[in-house]
Amino acid sequence: MRLAHACSQLPGALRRGVALIAVPLGIIFVAYAAFSLVRLAYDAQQDWRSHASRMLAQTKSAAQVQVHLDQQLLVVNTSALWPKLYGSSTSGGSAALLQSDVSNLLGSAQVSVQSLAPIPSTPMAEFTQIGVRLTASMRIDQLKSFLAAATIHTHYLRVGQLTVVSPQMQTAADNPPLAVTMDVYGYELAANRGPAVNGSAATVAQRSAAP
Repeated sequence: MRLAHACSQLPGALRRGVALIAVPLGIIFVAYAAFSLVRLAYDAQQDWRSHASRMLAQTKSAAQVQVHLDQQLLVVNTSALWPKLYGSSTSGGSAALLQSDVSNLLGSAQVSVQSLAPIPSTPMAEFTQIGVRLTASMRIDQLKSFLAAATIHTHYLRVGQLTVVSPQMQTAADNPPLAVTMDVYGYELAANRGPAVNGSAATVAQRSAAP
């Protein structure tokens, strides 16, 4: 009321000038308010697009990780190692079969065996480690022959400890007998463990090949 009363006291020309100034200011204010709303809407849209892009990137990353894991699982399931493990249902026990395998390899290398004794088994996550300790007298060529045969044996065999003692008195031309002590290990597959069955490996392969 005071502003209206003050304006009514102004000369006519001055009142018209104030009106001419007030109208553009009102237009500017309305335009600025409309621009602010448009700007807010634009910012909200950009925020949504940024969030959607992050979600899409995370989804693609998760899919890539899954494909990588599936490929690793396929490699494990199709590994040539599985058939080389001793089965838990082996007749007579896996430890006895391991001892028989080692004895046959020593015989093939014409080694003079002094003792062959089982090593206590060690349960592991997926396997049970079984072993045998042998003491024998063999020449270096016989030792090489035994180790080479163990490397390509039907079952996976690992030498855990090897001690070789040679005679103190020998010449460069000698091929003396060596006193050998060796721990040889095999692995028994735990019950209900092993590669995927019932087509699971094929399913993994299909999923890994998918885009």
